[in-house]
Amino acid sequence: MSPRLTSTFLCALVFVPVILLTSCGPDSQKQEQSPDAAPPPSLAERSPSAPQIVHLDEAQARDLAIETVALQRRTLTYRMEAPGVVFPAPDNISVVSAPVNGRIVSIGAHEGERVRKGQVLLALESLEFSNLLAEFIQARAELSFQESQRERVRVLVEKKISPQSALEKVQADFDRADASHRAALSRLMAVGVTQAEVDAWRTENTLNPHLRMYAPISGSIAEHLIDLGQAVTAYQKLLTIVDLRQVKVEGYLAPEDGAAIQAGDSVEISLKDDPGRLIRTCVTSVNPTLDERSRSITVYIIVPTSGGWPKPGENVRLSISTTTREPVIALPASAVVYDGTTPTVFVRRDALTFEKRPVRLARPTGDHSIVQEGLTEGEEIAVSQLFTLKALSRFEQFSEE
Repeated sequence: MSPRLTSTFLCALVFVPVILLTSCGPDSQKQEQSPDAAPPPSLAERSPSAPQIVHLDEAQARDLAIETVALQRRTLTYRMEAPGVVFPAPDNISVVSAPVNGRIVSIGAHEGERVRKGQVLLALESLEFSNLLAEFIQARAELSFQESQRERVRVLVEKKISPQSALEKVQADFDRADASHRAALSRLMAVGVTQAEVDAWRTENTLNPHLRMYAPISGSIAEHLIDLGQAVTAYQKLLTIVDLRQVKVEGYLAPEDGAAIQAGDSVEISLKDDPGRLIRTCVTSVNPTLDERSRSITVYIIVPTSGGWPKPGENVRLSISTTTREPVIALPASAVVYDGTTPTVFVRRDALTFEKRPVRLARPTGDHSIVQEGLTEGEEIAVSQLFTLKALSRFEQFSEE
């Protein structure tokens, strides 16, 4: 390498660190750390605490003729819609089960047939029933014998032929026989024997060994699960009887809606496809706990049917009228507009000034919405020209920016 090139290279090596040190000095760091330029006013966020005001001139106020209403705290009556399902009423459905093991020897009614309370539905041939009947006959015979013995000894005691202790002994024997008779009779009645049958046995020379089963309620047979000659076991379900003069309707509401429903609230029951079918009645009771499957609150309505309607299994619509339990502030639906997803109202400050104010609503209630936060009693809110006020508020916002 020539001496001139060597000298030039060395000078370059000396100046490079000097340049690097100069670029990393305090002024350079200050320049790098300086904040970005402020955004334009159109992109700057408005202070959330600053209310947004809409100013009108006298001509605008005259042309728009904005209607307002004054807010009042009052109890609110409103309607809630809910789906419902029809079931048999609790006291109008009965499951008939076999009380003992046996075999079906006769059937008195079948599916779809109407039966009356006390009508014979079927008969069982049962060894268990025969044993119960035999115990009853023996207990009745023993009671009759002890009764005659007691009368005979009483006469002897009255004539001073037998001592008083003899009467006390036969009285104790009679009491034991009477207890055994009562127990045998109770076992028969527990399997379905009626007092009328027991009374008939006192005059009949022969006893029917078949256990007859009777309809516990009047109604129609909805299920028939047996055949003639079929063997059945104790507590086996044989058939179901349903009385459709009354049904139970279950309605399902969201927790926040169901909490407002009370027993006695009026309700309309209708069909989606047949609005002409309508029954007006009242809520019977409300289950305060959430259903584990649907996570809803269930309301119960016991209602008489009209012309065989509604029928168990049908889906119906419920329109429930209820009243708030305490006074609330409610907005008419015509007073609310949405700024994005935020419900907003325009509060009148004076004849030419309105404040655009976001509010928090509890729930819609048909023509009204209950206010949770954002408004106080006595304030006036606009109920007309809302979209014009909303457009003017945006215009003023952009003009300020």
